[in-house]
Amino acid sequence: MRFLLNGLGFDGFEVSLLFVSENTIKGLNTIHKKKAVPTNVLSFSYGFDFFLLGDVVINIDWVNKRAFKEGLDQLDVIIRLLVHGLVHLAGYDHEKGTYRALVMEALEKRLLLSIYTNKQLPSINGIFE
Repeated sequence: MRFLLNGLGFDGFEVSLLFVSENTIKGLNTIHKKKAVPTNVLSFSYGFDFFLLGDVVINIDWVNKRAFKEGLDQLDVIIRLLVHGLVHLAGYDHEKGTYRALVMEALEKRLLLSIYTNKQLPSINGIFE
């Protein structure tokens, strides 16, 4: 994760990473985003104070289902969601228009290609749910 934070320009910052069930993330999504549905990843930003950037919460049930459905390694799915969550913490939001989604996706791809240097970048459907 340090490598990714440095790649986003957040040297020295910390992020909490939590793995939760589908029911738990649905509850968090309902409370904090007013969407009563489970999602694959949530990010909660603390701003840029005290070198604690925020929390990334990953739905481990979604990870397991998606990895099985697409024949992927669970770690690849987790890394993809982690990158997505970290980019959200950096202030990018794909839900605020097509251009912003394209910019966010390009940044995610750049970060992922820095990790998957000798391996094909996994394509995972549903990351932008």
